[in-house]
Amino acid sequence: MDRRIKVFLALIALLACAPALAQPIPHTPDGKPDFQGLWYATSLTRLQRNTKFNRLVIPPDAVEEAIKMMKRPGPDGVYDPENDYFDPDQLLNIRGELRSSWLSKPGNGRLPYTRLAISTLERIEELENYSFDNPEERPAWVRCVSSLGHPPIMANSYVIPHQVVQTPDAVVIATEDTDSARIIHLSGAQPPQIMCSRGGYCAGRWEDDTLVAETTHISAPDPTGVVYRGPIPLAEGSRTIERFTLIAADEILYQFTADDSSLFTAPWSAEYVLRRRPDKFHEYACHEGNYAIVNALTAARLGGESDKAAGGKKAAAAENAKPN
Repeated sequence: MDRRIKVFLALIALLACAPALAQPIPHTPDGKPDFQGLWYATSLTRLQRNTKFNRLVIPPDAVEEAIKMMKRPGPDGVYDPENDYFDPDQLLNIRGELRSSWLSKPGNGRLPYTRLAISTLERIEELENYSFDNPEERPAWVRCVSSLGHPPIMANSYVIPHQVVQTPDAVVIATEDTDSARIIHLSGAQPPQIMCSRGGYCAGRWEDDTLVAETTHISAPDPTGVVYRGPIPLAEGSRTIERFTLIAADEILYQFTADDSSLFTAPWSAEYVLRRRPDKFHEYACHEGNYAIVNALTAARLGGESDKAAGGKKAAAAENAKPN
Protein backbone atom coordinates (compact mmCIF):
# COMPACT_ATOMS: atom_id res chain seq x y z
CA MET A 1 0.00 0.00 0.00
CA ASP A 2 1.24 3.49 -0.79
CA ARG A 3 2.87 5.14 2.23
CA ARG A 4 0.72 8.26 1.92
CA ILE A 5 -2.48 6.13 2.04
CA LYS A 6 -1.20 4.37 5.15
CA VAL A 7 -0.53 7.71 6.86
CA PHE A 8 -3.98 8.99 5.82
CA LEU A 9 -5.75 5.90 7.20
CA ALA A 10 -3.74 6.11 10.42
CA LEU A 11 -4.83 9.74 10.88
CA ILE A 12 -8.49 8.80 10.34
CA ALA A 13 -8.22 6.04 12.95
CA LEU A 14 -6.55 8.42 15.42
CA LEU A 15 -9.25 11.05 14.99
CA ALA A 16 -11.98 8.45 15.43
CA CYS A 17 -10.52 7.36 18.77
CA ALA A 18 -9.80 10.87 20.05
CA PRO A 19 -12.44 12.54 22.29
CA ALA A 20 -14.51 15.27 20.74
CA LEU A 21 -13.02 18.72 21.18
CA ALA A 22 -14.77 20.70 23.88
CA GLN A 23 -16.69 23.72 22.74
CA PRO A 24 -15.03 27.00 23.72
CA ILE A 25 -16.46 28.94 26.66
CA PRO A 26 -18.66 31.75 25.28
CA HIS A 27 -17.90 35.33 26.31
CA THR A 28 -19.83 38.60 26.24
CA PRO A 29 -18.54 41.65 24.29
CA ASP A 30 -16.95 42.99 27.51
CA GLY A 31 -14.95 39.77 27.92
CA LYS A 32 -16.88 38.09 30.73
CA PRO A 33 -18.13 34.48 30.56
CA ASP A 34 -21.56 34.48 28.93
CA PHE A 35 -24.17 32.87 31.18
CA GLN A 36 -27.11 34.01 29.10
CA GLY A 37 -29.67 31.36 28.25
CA LEU A 38 -31.98 28.87 29.91
CA TRP A 39 -30.52 26.57 32.56
CA TYR A 40 -31.83 23.68 34.67
CA ALA A 41 -30.61 21.03 37.08
CA THR A 42 -32.14 17.69 37.87
CA SER A 43 -30.75 14.47 39.31
CA LEU A 44 -31.47 11.90 41.97
CA THR A 45 -28.80 13.46 44.17
CA ARG A 46 -30.04 15.91 46.78
CA LEU A 47 -28.49 18.48 49.10
CA GLN A 48 -27.96 16.18 52.08
CA ARG A 49 -26.48 12.70 51.87
CA ASN A 50 -28.44 9.56 52.55
CA THR A 51 -27.05 8.18 55.81
CA LYS A 52 -26.35 4.84 54.12
CA PHE A 53 -23.64 6.44 51.95
CA ASN A 54 -20.26 6.93 53.63
CA ARG A 55 -18.53 8.92 50.90
CA LEU A 56 -19.14 11.87 48.60
CA VAL A 57 -18.00 10.24 45.35
CA ILE A 58 -19.80 7.04 44.41
CA PRO A 59 -17.45 4.48 42.77
CA PRO A 60 -18.51 2.95 39.43
CA ASP A 61 -19.24 -0.46 40.93
CA ALA A 62 -21.71 1.08 43.42
CA VAL A 63 -23.66 3.33 41.04
CA GLU A 64 -26.45 0.87 40.21
CA GLU A 65 -27.14 0.10 43.86
CA ALA A 66 -27.00 3.82 44.75
CA ILE A 67 -29.62 4.65 42.13
CA LYS A 68 -31.90 1.86 43.38
CA MET A 69 -31.53 3.09 46.94
CA MET A 70 -32.24 6.72 46.05
CA LYS A 71 -35.35 5.77 44.08
CA ARG A 72 -36.92 4.03 47.05
CA PRO A 73 -39.77 6.04 48.56
CA GLY A 74 -39.54 6.86 52.23
CA PRO A 75 -37.00 8.47 54.57
CA ASP A 76 -34.03 6.55 53.18
CA GLY A 77 -34.76 7.54 49.58
CA VAL A 78 -35.19 10.87 47.87
CA TYR A 79 -37.63 9.81 45.17
CA ASP A 80 -41.33 10.48 45.55
CA PRO A 81 -43.32 8.81 42.72
CA GLU A 82 -46.30 11.08 43.40
CA ASN A 83 -44.32 14.31 42.92
CA ASP A 84 -41.23 13.52 40.85
CA TYR A 85 -43.01 13.81 37.53
CA PHE A 86 -39.86 13.72 35.41
CA ASP A 87 -38.49 10.60 37.10
CA PRO A 88 -34.75 11.41 37.13
CA ASP A 89 -32.56 8.34 36.84
CA GLN A 90 -29.07 9.81 37.04
CA LEU A 91 -26.77 10.85 39.85
CA LEU A 92 -25.18 14.29 40.05
CA ASN A 93 -22.12 14.31 37.76
CA ILE A 94 -19.44 16.93 38.40
CA ARG A 95 -16.44 16.67 36.08
CA GLY A 96 -16.93 12.92 35.78
CA GLU A 97 -17.48 12.29 39.50
CA LEU A 98 -20.83 10.83 40.56
CA ARG A 99 -21.95 12.41 43.81
CA SER A 100 -24.05 11.15 46.73
CA SER A 101 -24.93 14.71 47.87
CA TRP A 102 -24.55 18.34 46.90
CA LEU A 103 -22.88 18.90 50.24
CA SER A 104 -19.15 18.43 50.03
CA LYS A 105 -18.35 19.88 53.47
CA PRO A 106 -18.78 18.67 56.21
CA GLY A 107 -17.61 15.20 55.31
CA ASN A 108 -20.76 13.42 56.45
CA GLY A 109 -22.86 15.31 53.89
CA ARG A 110 -25.34 16.57 56.50
CA LEU A 111 -26.15 20.19 57.39
CA PRO A 112 -24.56 21.12 60.76
CA TYR A 113 -27.67 22.51 62.47
CA THR A 114 -27.59 24.27 65.81
CA ARG A 115 -30.23 23.48 68.45
CA LEU A 116 -32.06 26.65 67.42
CA ALA A 117 -32.18 25.50 63.78
CA ILE A 118 -33.46 22.04 64.75
CA SER A 119 -36.20 23.44 66.99
CA THR A 120 -37.16 25.95 64.30
CA LEU A 121 -37.46 23.26 61.63
CA GLU A 122 -39.57 21.16 64.00
CA ARG A 123 -41.82 24.16 64.58
CA ILE A 124 -42.16 24.69 60.81
CA GLU A 125 -43.22 21.05 60.38
CA GLU A 126 -45.72 21.42 63.23
CA LEU A 127 -47.24 24.54 61.64
CA GLU A 128 -47.47 22.85 58.23
CA ASN A 129 -49.31 19.86 59.65
CA TYR A 130 -51.52 21.34 62.36
CA SER A 131 -51.85 25.13 62.11
CA PHE A 132 -54.88 26.44 60.25
CA ASP A 133 -55.75 29.54 62.29
CA ASN A 134 -53.95 32.15 60.20
CA PRO A 135 -52.80 32.28 56.56
CA GLU A 136 -49.38 33.57 57.69
CA GLU A 137 -48.77 30.23 59.41
CA ARG A 138 -49.28 28.17 56.28
CA PRO A 139 -46.17 27.14 54.27
CA ALA A 140 -44.60 29.86 52.15
CA TRP A 141 -44.94 27.76 48.98
CA VAL A 142 -48.70 27.49 49.61
CA ARG A 143 -48.89 31.28 49.92
CA CYS A 144 -46.80 31.75 46.73
CA VAL A 145 -44.20 33.91 48.47
CA SER A 146 -41.17 31.61 48.16
CA SER A 147 -39.19 30.67 45.08
CA LEU A 148 -36.63 28.09 43.96
CA GLY A 149 -34.73 31.06 42.52
CA HIS A 150 -34.16 32.72 45.90
CA PRO A 151 -30.53 32.23 46.96
CA PRO A 152 -29.28 29.60 47.34
CA ILE A 153 -30.97 28.21 44.24
CA MET A 154 -32.76 24.94 44.93
CA ALA A 155 -33.02 22.35 42.16
CA ASN A 156 -35.48 19.47 41.92
CA SER A 157 -36.81 16.96 39.44
CA TYR A 158 -39.65 19.23 38.31
CA VAL A 159 -37.19 20.76 35.80
CA ILE A 160 -37.96 24.37 36.70
CA PRO A 161 -35.62 26.40 34.47
CA HIS A 162 -33.68 29.58 35.19
CA GLN A 163 -33.34 32.27 32.51
CA VAL A 164 -30.15 34.35 32.76
CA VAL A 165 -29.83 37.82 31.23
CA GLN A 166 -26.48 39.56 31.54
CA THR A 167 -25.17 43.14 31.19
CA PRO A 168 -21.92 44.80 32.34
CA ASP A 169 -23.81 46.22 35.35
CA ALA A 170 -26.01 43.34 36.44
CA VAL A 171 -26.96 39.70 36.02
CA VAL A 172 -30.66 38.85 36.19
CA ILE A 173 -31.80 35.33 37.04
CA ALA A 174 -35.48 34.75 36.28
CA THR A 175 -36.88 31.48 37.61
CA GLU A 176 -40.01 29.81 36.27
CA ASP A 177 -41.44 29.96 39.75
CA THR A 178 -43.02 32.35 42.26
CA ASP A 179 -41.25 35.71 42.69
CA SER A 180 -39.43 34.89 39.53
CA ALA A 181 -36.61 37.42 39.00
CA ARG A 182 -33.68 38.58 41.08
CA ILE A 183 -30.88 40.97 40.24
CA ILE A 184 -27.20 40.40 41.00
CA HIS A 185 -25.92 43.99 41.25
CA LEU A 186 -22.34 44.43 40.02
CA SER A 187 -21.94 48.05 41.19
CA GLY A 188 -20.83 47.10 44.71
CA ALA A 189 -23.40 49.40 46.34
CA GLN A 190 -25.37 48.25 49.37
CA PRO A 191 -28.86 49.49 50.32
CA PRO A 192 -29.86 50.50 53.88
CA GLN A 193 -30.48 47.52 56.14
CA ILE A 194 -34.16 48.43 56.40
CA MET A 195 -34.63 47.52 52.71
CA CYS A 196 -35.12 43.78 53.18
CA SER A 197 -37.02 41.09 51.30
CA ARG A 198 -37.42 37.32 51.30
CA GLY A 199 -34.95 37.06 48.43
CA GLY A 200 -32.55 39.58 49.99
CA TYR A 201 -30.19 41.98 48.25
CA CYS A 202 -27.58 40.37 46.01
CA ALA A 203 -24.22 42.07 45.37
CA GLY A 204 -21.99 40.50 42.72
CA ARG A 205 -18.36 40.65 41.70
CA TRP A 206 -16.07 38.86 39.29
CA GLU A 207 -13.19 36.73 40.55
CA ASP A 208 -11.37 35.92 37.32
CA ASP A 209 -14.04 34.04 35.32
CA THR A 210 -16.25 33.19 38.31
CA LEU A 211 -19.30 35.26 39.21
CA VAL A 212 -19.54 35.58 42.99
CA ALA A 213 -22.89 36.67 44.44
CA GLU A 214 -23.29 37.62 48.10
CA THR A 215 -26.82 37.98 49.46
CA THR A 216 -27.77 39.87 52.63
CA HIS A 217 -30.79 41.95 53.73
CA ILE A 218 -33.01 38.88 54.11
CA SER A 219 -36.37 39.37 55.78
CA ALA A 220 -38.01 36.55 57.71
CA PRO A 221 -41.58 37.64 58.46
CA ASP A 222 -42.89 34.15 59.20
CA PRO A 223 -43.90 33.16 62.77
CA THR A 224 -40.72 31.08 63.21
CA GLY A 225 -38.41 33.97 62.33
CA VAL A 226 -36.78 32.11 59.42
CA VAL A 227 -37.34 31.66 55.73
CA TYR A 228 -37.02 28.11 54.51
CA ARG A 229 -34.99 27.11 51.43
CA GLY A 230 -35.70 23.39 51.36
CA PRO A 231 -33.80 22.04 54.38
CA ILE A 232 -31.86 25.34 54.69
CA PRO A 233 -33.21 27.81 57.27
CA LEU A 234 -32.17 31.45 56.84
CA ALA A 235 -32.79 34.37 59.19
CA GLU A 236 -32.41 38.14 58.99
CA GLY A 237 -28.73 37.94 59.90
CA SER A 238 -27.91 35.20 57.37
CA ARG A 239 -25.53 35.67 54.46
CA THR A 240 -25.40 33.40 51.40
CA ILE A 241 -22.51 33.23 48.95
CA GLU A 242 -22.91 31.71 45.47
CA ARG A 243 -20.26 31.05 42.83
CA PHE A 244 -21.14 30.56 39.15
CA THR A 245 -18.40 29.12 36.92
CA LEU A 246 -18.74 28.02 33.29
CA ILE A 247 -16.85 24.73 33.23
CA ALA A 248 -18.09 23.98 29.69
CA ALA A 249 -20.08 25.84 27.07
CA ASP A 250 -23.30 24.28 28.38
CA GLU A 251 -22.44 23.62 32.04
CA ILE A 252 -22.35 25.92 35.07
CA LEU A 253 -20.70 24.70 38.26
CA TYR A 254 -22.92 26.22 40.95
CA GLN A 255 -21.39 26.38 44.44
CA PHE A 256 -22.95 27.93 47.51
CA THR A 257 -22.86 28.26 51.27
CA ALA A 258 -24.76 30.01 54.04
CA ASP A 259 -23.15 31.87 56.92
CA ASP A 260 -25.13 32.16 60.15
CA SER A 261 -23.62 30.97 63.43
CA SER A 262 -27.03 30.95 65.11
CA LEU A 263 -28.29 28.29 62.68
CA PHE A 264 -25.15 26.32 61.71
CA THR A 265 -22.40 25.03 64.01
CA ALA A 266 -19.70 25.13 61.33
CA PRO A 267 -19.12 26.39 57.77
CA TRP A 268 -20.44 24.14 55.03
CA SER A 269 -20.20 23.96 51.24
CA ALA A 270 -22.38 22.51 48.48
CA GLU A 271 -22.29 22.31 44.70
CA TYR A 272 -24.12 20.94 41.70
CA VAL A 273 -24.24 21.49 37.94
CA LEU A 274 -26.69 23.56 35.89
CA ARG A 275 -27.03 22.59 32.23
CA ARG A 276 -28.16 24.70 29.31
CA ARG A 277 -31.62 23.76 28.02
CA PRO A 278 -32.96 24.54 24.50
CA ASP A 279 -36.45 25.29 25.74
CA LYS A 280 -38.89 28.12 26.39
CA PHE A 281 -39.62 30.07 29.55
CA HIS A 282 -43.27 29.91 30.63
CA GLU A 283 -45.38 32.05 32.94
CA TYR A 284 -45.81 30.68 36.44
CA ALA A 285 -49.20 31.84 37.75
CA CYS A 286 -49.05 30.39 41.24
CA HIS A 287 -52.34 31.69 42.59
CA GLU A 288 -54.40 31.62 39.40
CA GLY A 289 -57.48 29.58 40.34
CA ASN A 290 -55.76 28.52 43.56
CA TYR A 291 -58.17 28.22 46.48
CA ALA A 292 -55.91 26.08 48.65
CA ILE A 293 -55.54 28.51 51.56
CA VAL A 294 -59.20 29.54 51.57
CA ASN A 295 -60.39 25.94 51.46
CA ALA A 296 -57.89 24.69 54.05
CA LEU A 297 -58.67 27.45 56.58
CA THR A 298 -62.43 27.23 55.96
CA ALA A 299 -62.47 23.45 56.42
CA ALA A 300 -60.40 23.68 59.60
CA ARG A 301 -62.63 26.37 61.08
CA LEU A 302 -65.83 24.54 60.15
CA GLY A 303 -64.32 21.44 61.68
CA GLY A 304 -63.59 23.38 64.87
CA GLU A 305 -67.15 24.69 65.02
CA SER A 306 -68.48 21.18 64.40
CA ASP A 307 -66.32 19.80 67.23
CA LYS A 308 -67.53 22.58 69.53
CA ALA A 309 -71.16 21.89 68.62
CA ALA A 310 -70.67 18.16 69.13
CA GLY A 311 -69.11 18.86 72.51
CA GLY A 312 -72.11 21.02 73.44
CA LYS A 313 -74.58 18.34 72.43
CA LYS A 314 -72.66 15.73 74.41
CA ALA A 315 -72.66 17.93 77.49
CA ALA A 316 -76.42 18.60 77.12
CA ALA A 317 -77.15 14.88 76.73
CA ALA A 318 -75.14 14.12 79.85
CA GLU A 319 -77.02 16.82 81.74
CA ASN A 320 -80.39 15.46 80.59
CA ALA A 321 -79.41 11.95 81.62
CA LYS A 322 -78.96 13.00 85.24
CA PRO A 323 -81.72 11.84 87.60
CA ASN A 324 -84.12 14.57 88.75
